[in-house]
Amino acid sequence: MPSWTEALAAIQGIKRLIRFDPGFAAWFDRSPRGALRSFGLMLPVFPCFLVLLFYGKTLRPELESIRLVFATLTYYALGWIMFPLLLILIGRLLGREGQAIGTITFYNWFGAILVGLILPLRILYAAFDASGIAGFAILFLVIASLVLEAFAFRVLLGIGYLGAILLTLFDYILGESLFVLLMSQLYQAMPI
Repeated sequence: MPSWTEALAAIQGIKRLIRFDPGFAAWFDRSPRGALRSFGLMLPVFPCFLVLLFYGKTLRPELESIRLVFATLTYYALGWIMFPLLLILIGRLLGREGQAIGTITFYNWFGAILVGLILPLRILYAAFDASGIAGFAILFLVIASLVLEAFAFRVLLGIGYLGAILLTLFDYILGESLFVLLMSQLYQAMPI
């Protein structure tokens, strides 16, 4: 499980990343142990993830509890391990496995911090602001996170801008595809 010291360092790293300072990387423990420890973020992030998935949404009335639990847990677990495993594979193909492992540490911390930033906006959006400022803020945050993630991949993996952009888009498409495959059938269709 990551420590508070690591959490504070990760926040400092993200602050530097927001300024597009390549020195952000030094704030993350990019060792294999640091990467493995970063998966401990799965536990504290899980309640926030559940709120993001279900708050303000209507589930299908005929949905069985076991299917809901299985789909949710599968989606969460795959969301945490699928892209990091692909990073290792890509790192091996590029001859940069050590850099890919270090990138996993950043990726997990970045995702956890991003959930913490999106959560209050998502609650506001679902509760009060279905078409206004909170929705725009979420969209802005998602776009900004993709830009920052591409910059981070370029720095951490030592790849060019095009490769970093393609890797970021692949991560985004993979996550959205996983959601559609596992979760979208659980929600009741919204009337038009």
